[in-house]
Amino acid sequence: MVKRVDISLPTQAIVAFEAATGLSLCFHDFRRSLLPYTEATRNEHVNPVCRLVKSKREAACIAFCAKRLHVEALSWSGGTVKICHAGVIELYLPVFIAEKLEWILYAGVRRAAVDLVVPLMDEQTPGRSGPWAPTVNRLPVLDQITAKWQLELLRQLAARLVAWRTSMRERLPELSHQGGMPTAEARRSAINYFVSKHHRNATLRLAQLAQYLQLSEDRVGHVVCELFGATFSAILLRARLETAQGLLRLSDLPLREVAKQSGFGSRAQFFHLFHRELHMTPLQWRQSTSA
Repeated sequence: MVKRVDISLPTQAIVAFEAATGLSLCFHDFRRSLLPYTEATRNEHVNPVCRLVKSKREAACIAFCAKRLHVEALSWSGGTVKICHAGVIELYLPVFIAEKLEWILYAGVRRAAVDLVVPLMDEQTPGRSGPWAPTVNRLPVLDQITAKWQLELLRQLAARLVAWRTSMRERLPELSHQGGMPTAEARRSAINYFVSKHHRNATLRLAQLAQYLQLSEDRVGHVVCELFGATFSAILLRARLETAQGLLRLSDLPLREVAKQSGFGSRAQFFHLFHRELHMTPLQWRQSTSA
């Protein structure tokens, strides 16, 4: 009898790596072989620090992480430490299967300790000053010794994922753009990705998700409830609150700007919904996390 493939293994392995290192992992998935089996938010840099940087300099982020690092992947096949134009440190590991680039793993975010050697730098954008600087300066530091063993743990995670993916190929057809997994899981992943990508748009509506999934608005409303046990408005609010909490904790942005960058239509709406869901004001929450 053919052994059943464990589709939860990638998530379990990634969560274990994060628990061991304290880092957050995301990846670029070039052949859609990992994303369907993990949280959709892992397919891009969605941590509050990177969101803050990208809100001002997204073109520079794309030029470095989404273009240059893809082109240079083979040169860094063993992994390394990188620093972006904003001064954010991450571990960087391209992963190849059958001599083709399958994924790029990023683990961070940190700032550099004095002794940290950073072989891979974004030198195309001079200067690291900007509204994100106070936030970056509060990140935990990464020193040379810690970087060395954390990079080794990242390589071990990659080996685990490669072994899992090889096993998948032996037992399942190659994944296509439409999936290669149960329809419910495909739709859950698609909805998670859509909400992660677009929740900062204050005018986002269910109709736009329906268009994205190519289903009627009524059908999409039922699908969301079936898959998440909540309405589209509820999961949208949850995503916006998580973004707001990250920006409150990791930035000095004014509350009005936090509201705007999190997808709330106004400062008043932000205060009302934040207090309703978390039973404290955004300022009280920021002060409690700082303490």
